Amino acid sequence: MRPPKVDSNLYAYHLKSLLKTGFIIKNNKDYSLSPSGLNYVETVSLDKFQIHSQPKITTRILLKNHHNQFLLTKRNKQPLIGMWGFISGKIQDIDNRIIDSAQREIYEKTNLNIKNIDHIGDYYAKILSENEVISNTLSHVFTVQIPKQISAIIPTSESQNWFSYEEMVALSTMPDTLDLIYLSSHSDGKFFAELEYEI
Repeated sequence: MRPPKVDSNLYAYHLKSLLKTGFIIKNNKDYSLSPSGLNYVETVSLDKFQIHSQPKITTRILLKNHHNQFLLTKRNKQPLIGMWGFISGKIQDIDNRIIDSAQREIYEKTNLNIKNIDHIGDYYAKILSENEVISNTLSHVFTVQIPKQISAIIPTSESQNWFSYEEMVALSTMPDTLDLIYLSSHSDGKFFAELEYEI
């Protein structure tokens, strides 16, 4: 396993370091990449040994009530802290399907187990600041029409509330928010879009 012309002490040092970090595991006399090691080599450039920034895969959920208002949440972390946007979240390993991720996000924000949701499209969004990428996502977009009796029990607060399109125009919203409303209302089937914003 030791490459030719590599000093055995140097090799042993690096092997021990990789074992300690958990990137490789020892099975009897053999070594193999651990799940962390496999994940690392999936994201690193093998010619320059730099980690590539890869898009986060998320769900975005457009919850709409009987007043034609959308439920928005205020972002409480960077990047884009303080901006309003649709319910969203990263797809996690615990999610068996993409729709499970969307349903989990809805439950986390509203305490509702909603099963009847529609996957209406997907989009890729890149957000830049001073020509530097600060956010890079591939999002699966879902929509839910919330009946009057259900929307009344969804908690609202300073960081979560219902807004009409006209009210959203005056808000500090995530760059993709208004575009998602347009895409969701102007497509015959499932849409796909590539969006880029400079903030």
